[in-house]
Amino acid sequence: MKKLLFILSLNFLFVFTACSNVQSSSDKEGIAPYELSEREQDLLEAFGMSDTSQILTFHAPKETQTINVNIYRLVDVNVWEKIGGGAISSGVERESSELLSGSLTMQLRENDCIDININYAGQYSFQTEPIVSDQKIVGSTRGFLESFRR
Repeated sequence: MKKLLFILSLNFLFVFTACSNVQSSSDKEGIAPYELSEREQDLLEAFGMSDTSQILTFHAPKETQTINVNIYRLVDVNVWEKIGGGAISSGVERESSELLSGSLTMQLRENDCIDININYAGQYSFQTEPIVSDQKIVGSTRGFLESFRR
């Protein structure tokens, strides 16, 4: 029997108009899990969402114009299939805007689809299609970002 392993990967791609290594100490660029208060954690648990949801905060360089969020699934050894995605723009094309900061939420659903919400000067939402397989699923895994990533 062939084992089938589904791994969902959230891939953030920051599209830059220019490269810059200059960074002040207060401008830590990257993405990190949102630190939930005890009350916020209790609320997620009350809705049964604590094991299937994550809130991330992001802080991108001033040069960033667009954030692309792509969802992939592993369909075979080293073969990834894009199953959803979307983008949000930080301003007028070819012009830098102020520092791009916001949040991203994701929730894994029972039918293996993922709800994504990006909050930055408005909101953009999308959902992946349910994962349908003609093979019996004998194993699966999921994981969330656990620490800050530049």
